[in-house]
Amino acid sequence: MIRAEIRLTSGGCNIRVCGHSGYSEAGSDIVCASVSSMLMLTVNALNGFPGCKADARVNERDTEVFVTVTGLPECALGLIKAFGSELTALAGQYPANVAVIADM
Repeated sequence: MIRAEIRLTSGGCNIRVCGHSGYSEAGSDIVCASVSSMLMLTVNALNGFPGCKADARVNERDTEVFVTVTGLPECALGLIKAFGSELTALAGQYPANVAVIADM
């Protein structure tokens, strides 16, 4: 199961995504591909906002991605919320494969 946590902080955000969805074999897992695409789109978009820095660290051994966002402008908060909403919608479609904890 993929577990995603999104926590707003003072002026930023912490995101942790870990695990495998187990929906299909590696290379053809649409659930895993969806989560990965959403996460990378969010990180890259956040880095496009002036003063905002989204630093992604990957721990391949434990299958975890940590994203620390600093300098989050108010106008970029909607992007974090949209990411959380999309993950939650995916978890609704694939409840055995994705779980989301969002503190927003």
